[in-house]
Amino acid sequence: MNQHYEKFYMAPKVKEFDEIKYTYGLNISYSWRFTFLFGSKFEIKPGITLGDLDLMGIDLGIYIRQYFVQDFFVMLGSQFHLNMGFKESSMYSGKSSLGGIYIFPGGSIGYRISKKITLLLGYYKSLKSSWRDTWALDVMSSYSSETYEKIKWMVKFGIELNL
Repeated sequence: MNQHYEKFYMAPKVKEFDEIKYTYGLNISYSWRFTFLFGSKFEIKPGITLGDLDLMGIDLGIYIRQYFVQDFFVMLGSQFHLNMGFKESSMYSGKSSLGGIYIFPGGSIGYRISKKITLLLGYYKSLKSSWRDTWALDVMSSYSSETYEKIKWMVKFGIELNL
């Protein structure tokens, strides 16, 4: 993006840095569970993620769920996220998130409070770190800057409602 400004405005780039930010989203999904080996469950979770415009998209989770002490369980697997991407710009600044597929392998621990309610806590690492680029042009000083934001990992807090 910055090449455009250096070419047309002759604005040298004075700042270029990576930045890690925190964002949020709401994932709404449905689960299909099938009996698997040693009493575990194979789980498929299609869903959508809503929230930050840069992270909205369609999800597919594939997990193995294993209960180990009464109502406690572990889920291991991956979440595949098809990011829709988002772009906005003006004459002096802009940002765009990258569309495409993001893969998050990881795991969750959970506790079944009742037959209807389960709590989850999970950690998932991103296999693709580039997420969003922003740029700005300071007209008064004739300098431009770029920021590259990355997704390193994701923490998930969840409530499952078994209706």
